[in-house]
Amino acid sequence: MYSIFFEYHRINQVVASEKWLDLNFKKQKIIQKKQTTLNILRFSTELVNVILFFKRYHLPVICLKGPVIGEKIYRAIGARVFRDLDLLVPEERLSEAEDLLKKLGYVQDSTSNYSAKQSHHLVYIHEQNDHIIELHWRLHPNIINEPTFEELWIRHETVRIAGTDVPCLDTTELFVYLISHGSKHAWFRLRWLYDIHLFLEQPLDLVEIQTRLAKRGCLHMMGQALLLRQELFEGDIPESFVHLTKDRKSKRMAKMALRIIEEQNDPGKANQTLSEYWYWKRYCWLIRDSSRRFEFVWHHLIPNQQDRAMIPLPQSLHFLYIPLRPLTWILRRWKGRTSS
Repeated sequence: MYSIFFEYHRINQVVASEKWLDLNFKKQKIIQKKQTTLNILRFSTELVNVILFFKRYHLPVICLKGPVIGEKIYRAIGARVFRDLDLLVPEERLSEAEDLLKKLGYVQDSTSNYSAKQSHHLVYIHEQNDHIIELHWRLHPNIINEPTFEELWIRHETVRIAGTDVPCLDTTELFVYLISHGSKHAWFRLRWLYDIHLFLEQPLDLVEIQTRLAKRGCLHMMGQALLLRQELFEGDIPESFVHLTKDRKSKRMAKMALRIIEEQNDPGKANQTLSEYWYWKRYCWLIRDSSRRFEFVWHHLIPNQQDRAMIPLPQSLHFLYIPLRPLTWILRRWKGRTSS
């Protein structure tokens, strides 16, 4: 039971278990921790190879999470579990980045579809070692305001990984990014919230953080994160942020996220029930401001790659995917539940 819990939330590397877990699980956890550390080091080496390859072609790239978080927050790469690499490149050079990944042996995931309006990253998988790279041209789908790549690059920092300087977001920007990323996913993996918990125990420029949060339009997300941190990790709320936790929207978001966390309601799981699905959609509607809700609705009306894969039609009949959208949605859910 505990093993499944820690594996799901991906905090098995950092949460102490000596006081309340049985001996068998302790042994299992030690073995699993060693294996996970080896995988992290292997993945970190792959990150360095990709960064150096991109650098050879003068293509700027920023590592968003993964080993960067391990170095910046945990002070050790092996202390923070990750299963893919998130790399950000300028959108106008996305095709170049794709070509370089292909030269390195990566192929695009068949369900990963480029659409500047509907998505923000592509998924690539290495043909031989199964490494996964999410190639971003934006930090998020269009849910909040965000800076341009040029703005991020001007103030980017580096972390030392395997003897190489890896570009990453500056500390303040990384914190703001992790807040919006975790909130977007309702913190359904506690690992994301634990990142914030540890981050807030370090010296931070809280004034600049609040300025950037306000500029991005995600102060409510910060309020939610603080409420969840207080509830789940008994973390103190910085005095300058207390007012954010009193916001009605932040409280409602925190309440919904707690239910999602408790039910392990991963939106990507194939056997998600209809009730879980609609609860997620209510949450996604809530976190957006009114100016972005129309786009949220419109996004669900526009056919995507999954619809085209479900019912293949010739190019001349692609207009039919619009009225067929409800049918393809039902077929996808039915197929996912039966295969699960």
